[in-house]
Amino acid sequence: MLWILPLALMAQSTTDGNSDPWFPFGKSATFVAYINPSTTRVQADGSRAIWLQYVLNKPRKDGTIRMLIRTEFNCQNETSSTLALTWYDAIGNVTYQHTVTPYERTVQAITPESILNSALDLVCKKAT
Repeated sequence: MLWILPLALMAQSTTDGNSDPWFPFGKSATFVAYINPSTTRVQADGSRAIWLQYVLNKPRKDGTIRMLIRTEFNCQNETSSTLALTWYDAIGNVTYQHTVTPYERTVQAITPESILNSALDLVCKKAT
């Protein structure tokens, strides 16, 4: 039964400029969230880092319409941490970019039934 979700996601995939697959995994009133499994990297401690993409329904005041966020998931502890952010406007110009330093980095517990919890389930499915 676990294979049904990946098959359903593959049927709805989109691609970015590099033809890497981005699969929708959640949405809210203001954005649609996508995940790109080909960007998953297993860290030395067993956590998994992956790029998530949030496409906004309408641009922010600075013109940002798409946000790429490198997120690390600890599958065992069910936590996440932001590693890097790159935001883009409608024509692909970078509106904001930041790599999180170890000093800035925070680890957050993932709320059950949240969009990040959906990402955690997808990223960690191979870990269980």
